[in-house]
Amino acid sequence: MTNPLTHKQVDKRDKQNKELTGSGRQRDKQNKELPGSGRQRDKQNKELTGSGRQRDKQNKELTGSGRQRDKQNKELQDQVDRETNRIKNFQDQVDRETNRIKNLQDQVDRETNRIKNLQDQVDRETNRIKNLQDQ
Repeated sequence: MTNPLTHKQVDKRDKQNKELTGSGRQRDKQNKELPGSGRQRDKQNKELTGSGRQRDKQNKELTGSGRQRDKQNKELQDQVDRETNRIKNFQDQVDRETNRIKNLQDQVDRETNRIKNLQDQVDRETNRIKNLQDQ
């Protein structure tokens, strides 16, 4: 069975422990000095990765802010709209040319009919002359 310690012995043991590990304040101070105290870790992390503002600035530079993206999207949409209008104008031009060709074909058909009618008229006159000769 162990002998209980006297008050004097307990005080001596506590003093030795305090010298070895330090009081709460001393431990906090040592921890602050060692890598990894809360404040130091925050400071190191801020230096390494940047504060929130720095990260926001970097992200803005890399990907563009909302305004920059909106501006880029608007420029791209304007470009798409211009290209769409160009294609529509080209299609209108194709339609006009198609109508012009159709009108020319109609004109050719009318001329062909006119020639056919003239040929029929010549044939009738030829027949009339032949009939007159036969009499």
